[in-house]
Parts: sequence; C-alpha cells; structure tokens
Amino acid sequence: MADGGQKEAQIVHLRNLLQTAHPYALERAVEEGLKLLDSLKSRIQRSLADNPDAEELSKQIECLRKQGTKTKTIIGVVGATGAGKSSIINAVLNLERLVPTNGVRACTAVVAEISYNSADIPYRAQIEFVQPSEWQSELRVLFQDLLDSECNVSKESANPDTDAGIARAKIQAVYPSKSIEDIERSSIEVLLQEVSQLLGQVRDVQDTKPARFYKRLRKLIDSQERNGEVKNGSSCKADETKRGVAYWPLIKVVRIYVKSPVLSTGLVLVDLPGIRDANPARAAIAEGYMKQCAGMWVVAPISRAVDDKTAQTLLGQSFKRQMSMDGSVGSLTFICSKTDDIDVTEAQESIDMHDRLLPLAKRNKELLSLSKSLDKELKRLKGADVVHNEAVEDLDDQIETWQELKDDAASGKEVFAPETEYSQIYETAEQDQPRKRQCLILEGDATTKEEDEDKNDSITSRPLKLHEITAKIAELRGKKKEVRMSKIETDTQVKGIRKKQDGIKAALKNVKTDTISACIIGRNDYAKATIRQDYAAGLKEFDLELAAEADENFKSGDDLRDYGKLADSIPVFCVSSRGYQKLKGRLWKDGNASAFPSIEETEIPMLQKHCIKITEAGRIANSHSFLNSLAQLLNSIALWASAGDGLTEEQKATRERCLAGSMEHLKCKLHVAIKTAADEILSELNTSIFDRYDSAVRSAADSAMETVHHWAKPINKENRLEGGFWWSTYQSFCRKEGVRVFKRQAYDWNDALAAPMVKKIIPGWEQFFNRRLPEVMVSLACRLSDLLCACHQDIDRDARSFLVGDDGLAMLQRQIQGYPAVFKSHTRTVETSIDRAQRDINRVFTQVIKNFLHPAYVACADEHGFKTFERMRNHMEEHVRDIRVNMFRASVDEVRRRILLLVEEETQVLTDSLEGTFHAVKRDYVSVLIGGNVPNAAELREARQELRREVIKIIDGSGPAFEEVANAPMKGERRNGLGA
Repeated sequence: MADGGQKEAQIVHLRNLLQTAHPYALERAVEEGLKLLDSLKSRIQRSLADNPDAEELSKQIECLRKQGTKTKTIIGVVGATGAGKSSIINAVLNLERLVPTNGVRACTAVVAEISYNSADIPYRAQIEFVQPSEWQSELRVLFQDLLDSECNVSKESANPDTDAGIARAKIQAVYPSKSIEDIERSSIEVLLQEVSQLLGQVRDVQDTKPARFYKRLRKLIDSQERNGEVKNGSSCKADETKRGVAYWPLIKVVRIYVKSPVLSTGLVLVDLPGIRDANPARAAIAEGYMKQCAGMWVVAPISRAVDDKTAQTLLGQSFKRQMSMDGSVGSLTFICSKTDDIDVTEAQESIDMHDRLLPLAKRNKELLSLSKSLDKELKRLKGADVVHNEAVEDLDDQIETWQELKDDAASGKEVFAPETEYSQIYETAEQDQPRKRQCLILEGDATTKEEDEDKNDSITSRPLKLHEITAKIAELRGKKKEVRMSKIETDTQVKGIRKKQDGIKAALKNVKTDTISACIIGRNDYAKATIRQDYAAGLKEFDLELAAEADENFKSGDDLRDYGKLADSIPVFCVSSRGYQKLKGRLWKDGNASAFPSIEETEIPMLQKHCIKITEAGRIANSHSFLNSLAQLLNSIALWASAGDGLTEEQKATRERCLAGSMEHLKCKLHVAIKTAADEILSELNTSIFDRYDSAVRSAADSAMETVHHWAKPINKENRLEGGFWWSTYQSFCRKEGVRVFKRQAYDWNDALAAPMVKKIIPGWEQFFNRRLPEVMVSLACRLSDLLCACHQDIDRDARSFLVGDDGLAMLQRQIQGYPAVFKSHTRTVETSIDRAQRDINRVFTQVIKNFLHPAYVACADEHGFKTFERMRNHMEEHVRDIRVNMFRASVDEVRRRILLLVEEETQVLTDSLEGTFHAVKRDYVSVLIGGNVPNAAELREARQELRREVIKIIDGSGPAFEEVANAPMKGERRNGLGA
C-alpha cells in the first residue's frame, strides 16, 4: 500500500473539477475521461483470457462510457403562420437563410429539427418521407374531403380555406400534372404508385455553401413554381400543369444539421407546425417532440402579442392543461417578433412615452430651428454670390473697353472716356451686402459714388492721356480683385454652412433613429411586463378553476403558487431578426437597419445567450454524474491495483466472514429502503391521483352529453364559440377522428370530452409528479447514503481490529464519500425517466376516449344523402350516451395500469443500479481487507501484476490533462462565446 497516496493524488484534480459549475470545463474533463477509459479498456481487453478481474473491469468501463454522451436539450418553437418563427431561428443560428421562411402552408406544415453538425460537410439535412400506408390513409381522408356525396369534386374546393380546398391543394401539390378532373377519375392505388419511389425513404441533402444548401432543401420542401404563378383556386388545366412537384405533403420530418455555436452545447431547436397538422404522421412526430421538450418558445408578432393577450389566451385551456400535467408551466419562453415593424405616432399614443421622448423632441426642435436659420443665411449668401459674378463680368467688360482705349492712345489716336452710368451692380451690392462687404466693393480708392461721377464728368469732355487710361485700368483691376476676394470668402462661408447642414441632417437622422429606437425599447418593455403579468394572471385563473373543480369546498383566498415569482422568471424577448440580419450585412436589398443603433438592441444576441444558458443545467448535471462515477471507478481501480496478496488462508477466511455479514446486512437494508420508497410512492399516487378517479369519471359522464349536443347546435355567426358546426364540418371532424383545424383554431372533440375528468385530476397529478416524487427520491438518496456510511463505520472498526493499514482505510473513506453523489445520480435518473414516461401516460386519457368513439366516427363519416346531419347527430349522441361511463372508467383504469407498471419497472431499474453499486462497494472492501484472488500459476500471477502496473501507469498519465482543465476553467467560456 506504499504507493496508495500517489495513486489517490491522480484523482484529486477530478474531485476539484466536481466543485466547479462551469459547463465547458466540465465537458472538457468528460472528454479527457472518455480518452482515459478508452486507454484503460484497450489495455484490459488484452488480459481477458488470463485475468479473472479484467472482464468485470471492462464491463464497468463500457457502462461508464455510455454516461459520457452529451445531453440534448430540445426546445419546441410554436406560433401562428407568419409569426416569424423560421426567421428567428435563422437569426439565432447566425445564418441568412436555412429554414424556409415563406408564410405559405408548405413552409409551416413540415416539422424541422435543427441540431449541431459534427460531420465535415457543414450543412446537412435528412428528409424523412411518410410510409406508403400513412400516405394511403391520408389520401383516403383527402378524397373524402374533396368529393361530395355523389363522388364529384365539391364546389367548395375553389375556396382554399375549406376542407375541400385544402384537400385539393395537397393533392395537386404532389400531383401537379393532373387536372382536377384527372384527380376525380383517379384511384388511391394509382396515385400511391406514382410516388412509391419516395414513400418510406430518407433523402440526404448536403452542401458546403449555405445558399446552395438552402435552395436544394427548399426545392424538396416548398412548392416551386417553375413556369409562372398558379392562381389560387383556379380550375384552369393549363395553370395546374405548370407547377412543379412539391413534396411537403409527403414529408414526415426534416432533420437539419449545421455548425452553429448555439447548437454546439446540445441544444436542439424544433420548428413545429404553426397549426395542428391534419397529416397523422406529422402530427405524431410533432406530438413526440412536445413530450420531449425541455422548454417551449411561443412566437408572436409584437404588434399582436400584447393586444391579443398572447400569454393569456393564445395558450388555450387544452394547452394549459397539458403544460400542467407535463410539469412545464415554468419552461415557456415568449418571443415577440418583428419589433422593427412600428408606427412611431401610434406607439407614442398607445404607450406613455412622454418622458422618454421629451429630450429627443426638444433636440429635434432645436435642430430644425438651426436648420431653418442656416437655410436663410445660405439663401442670402447665394444671392451675394450672384452679385459677385455679375460684378466680375461688368468689370471685365470695362477693363476690356479701357484696354482698347489704351491701345488707340498708344498708337497716337485721340480717345475719350466712355459715357456710362454708375453700375447698378454696385447699387445692388450696397443693398444686399453687409457693411463690410460694401466696403470691399465700393471703397477701393476711398472715393464716393458722387465723387466718381464728378470725376467721370471731368474727363469725358476732354481727350484722355495715356497715364490716365493706365490708372483707370489698374483701378478696375483692383476692384475686380477685391470682388473676387469677397467671392472666395462667400464661397468659404457657403461651404461651412453646407457642412453644418450635413451635420444637422445626420443629427436629425440620429434623432429619428433614436426616437424609433426609444419607441421600440418602450414598446418592448411594455410588452415584456404585460406578457409576464398576463401569463401569471391566466395561470392563476386556470389554477383556481382546477382547484374549484377538484374540491367543491375550495376557497380562493390563498395563492396556489408564487405567481409574482413565476412572472418574473418567465423569459420574454422582443426581437427583430430582420434588423439583426441587416446589421450583419445581410438582406442588403431591403435597405439599411435604421431602427437599431446597435446589434444588441435587436435582442437576437440576448436570445443566443439564452440558448446557451438553458442547456447549462443539464450539461452540468450530466458532467458531474459522469465525472463522479469516473472518480469512483478510478479510485476503485487504485484499490484493486494496491491489493496485497500476503494474507494466510485463515486470515482471509476470518475477514471474509466478517465482511460478508456486514455486506449482506447492507444489501438487505438497501432493498428495504427501496421497498419503503416504492410503497411511499404508491401511497402518494393513491392520495394524489387514484382517489380522485371516481369523482373525475362522474364529472366527465355528467358533462358528456352537453358537450356532444354543443357540436350539433345551430350556427352562431356572431359568436362561433357559442354555436355548433356546419354539417360538412361536423362530418370532417368525424373523418379525422375528432381532431381538426377550424377557423385557424385547433379543435379536439376527444380532449373536450376528457376535459372535465382531467380537470379533477390535474391538481393531484401536478402535486405528485412535480413535488412529491422529487421529495421521495431526494429522501431515498439520503437514506441510502446514511446506510452505507453506517455500514462503513462498522467495517472500519472491524478492519482496525484486523490491523488493516491506515492508507487502505483512508482510501476507502474517500471512496465512500463519493457515493452520495452516485445515489443521487441513480435516483435522479429514475425520476427523469418517470417524468418522461408520465408525459406519454397523461395523454392516454384522450387516446382511450378516441378509441371508444371510433365506431361513432366511422358511422358519421359514412353518412350521405338527405338528412345526413340529423343521422350523424343521432349516431354520436346515442353512442356517447351508451358508453360514456365505461369510456371514462376505461380511460382512468388504463392510466392507472400504466402508472403502476411504470413504478414497478423503475423500481426494478433502481434496484439493478444499486445492485451494481453494491458490488462495486463490496469489491473495494475486498481489495483493501482481503486482497485479490491469487492465481496458482506463477505466469498468471506475473500477468496480473503486469496488468495492475500498466493500469496504474495509464491512470497516472491522465493527471496532467485533468490538472490543465481544472486550472483553466474559464478558458472555455471565451472559446464558447458567441461570435454572432
């Protein structure tokens, strides 16, 4: 045992890493741990034949390797068509285009899963098509919707919002070469055969360039017009045959893989259909994702998010019931899109923005006033510039005239001064120029206008002398120079004013940008506060309704949960994907992003950081679990490698008997603890859920007939919720087994019948799965830890009586200290598994009801002819009246059966996990107290010693790698930062 301290020292860095909560550092440690396990397994595999311990070690390593898989955090993105889901996803991924963004049915009907791409090719996608049987079933329903009772194409097919119109659009999307008459004459079998090469297949799309990848992907998903546009609802055969094949009705799911920082942490974004899909295969895929989602993004345009009370009403009663049962009440994120779509005047009027905008309004007024003054000054200077130009032209003319006189005088001719009036230009200059400018023009030789006139009169009556002509030319040239200097000064002033005007224009533009930005920020703040308040208020109203349904004596005085804290914790982002893309230099055809001074104000970077944040809890928990198990395994291997072989057989037998008694006692205690926890779970199930069944069944049975009558009530055009459905819509519901979209709202008749029953059960369901079950699991983990510690104390006392060395006992003590985390990991795994399973089970209520209603749905769907509606109504009402009690009883019984089976299965899983832990604990004690089994053959003993030495060498060699990770935990934070 001399080198035990050295071996234990190699695990110190792992223990230190378990104290950090930095996910990247932990994940780097996991990577190093997996490398270490691979090295250990590679060496141990070579000794399987000649070493009895090697096989067990190899199994433990393989089991631990599976725990090192990165966790996935699935986020569902929901919202109405046109809400901007796909654009937001593209911006979050920092790509201009990845998910098709048209607001047409093709782009919103396909479930798209976007996750990280670890392959070399940066952009990949897998498109999974529906199975032949699935498309056959949907074609059957589509033909029922498309054709009337006489098997002719329904006249309603011209309206794209009707069932017949939707059916026609889907069929013609897949079969564009067929006219509506061809489709009417076709059989399902023939149509099925025409696309048989696609059905059940998976198509791969990949590219190195995002633009090419997007085009190839969209070509398969979206409707592509190849020879011009196709008119909606047109029956023109020429138009119908122009379209290219659109595969979206045949696609079950699209899986997209891209190298994006926000996805590198295990985040998976799932773009779910904007409305409930009529395609059963896609609906099942979407429902499957909903069960797995760790969170949900609810997207709505900001202009509607507040006015429509998205947080309170968009999430209808059915959605709220499902959230409560799934335990996902606090896992929503609200995203208000298109924040740059704003009317400033309207925003100012609807939101109190006075204080926020007052400084900007004052600044705008000041700038406009200054701009007006500069415009006036510029106008005056432009006038002066005109005067200067005319003065220069006049002086040029005079100089030319006097130059001619000079030439004549120089040749001996007698010349006289020209008879001209004093220039009107100078008079204009006197009127328009300031005093300084007048002086420059008029005071050239300190003479006045009158003096100049007198002087002119004195020389016009006599011949001019040459020196007089020369002096006059010099005088005129001096005046011209003065005018030019004045013009230069004026031009300089004009340039200065224009520069100031440019500055004012830029400042006004900035004020406008700041005003828009302030309005956007103000509306964002208002929207965030309102959405949080509305969500909390809506949830409180829903909770009170459920509490009143579950308990007739309930008093609404006390809050059932901390709604203020819940409101504060709900993430709300107000984003502009368009603004973000423009500031990134994309969407250049759309102009500049003038509404946002910086990219941060688009809030896309905040949403990207949120994407990283929401994965951290799962990543940290998964890494801690793996690293703790790794530390336990490495310590266990160190104990095994340090085991001595120097005991006599008698000493071994004595220690074995003592240890066997203690371990058997521990094993019994562990099983009793598990049995006690299982009994407590069953007791809580009875109290919280099963005891409510009778009341729930009675409530549902009493309400069933009223619900069924409502479906067939006369139409209320003023309030459609108060009325029933048209006969054709009623029959469409039956064809789709009670589930369809009507007026852009999802309806589920099965859920409507189950609602009164589920309302009675939800409070207890939520209480058990969200509160009591975690409490039982935490208590169990603590109990298991206490039992192991008590057992260790007994064994430690016995070991000291056997004179076992302190080094070995110290190593055992440190090993025991790591097992509470192991027990927590076991119980947390079971708890997580139960939570995932209950999301399936709580949907069984509705599934059983749908199965019971199936005969009525079939009978109603087959009706046609005179009084069809009356017969459908009678079928449904008579059937529900006869089976309602048995139907609801069967529903709760099936849920009870599945829950009990789940508890039984997970109890066994926990028992098996603890059995493995128990054997690991026992092996450690055997290594220290007894030592290993010594092979008889000398060569086998040597092989065993060689294996021990090499295993310890491998473990020792891992020390520097773990030390580097432990000492530089913040390195990864910078590396994992978003460069978006």
